[in-house]
Amino acid sequence: KTLEELDLSNNDFSYKLPTQIGNLRVLTGLHLQRNRLLGPLPSEMGLMVNLKTWDMSHNHVFEKNRPFLSNLKNVSASNIISV
Repeated sequence: KTLEELDLSNNDFSYKLPTQIGNLRVLTGLHLQRNRLLGPLPSEMGLMVNLKTWDMSHNHVFEKNRPFLSNLKNVSASNIISV
């Protein structure tokens, strides 16, 4: 079996996303809202080419330059919430 959806919302996590998140290439849904995630998004997220839904609202992540997001062609802009 393959993990397709990962919901870690509402867990009060307070750290940066690890670069290894890019290893989750078959993931279609990533839900990390309502945590206290910090810092810039790892560019390795650009490897998650099957991602369709992505919610990182209510966190403290920031990213001025996100060229890696252009690799995420399956994610609609409406699904990237408050990054």
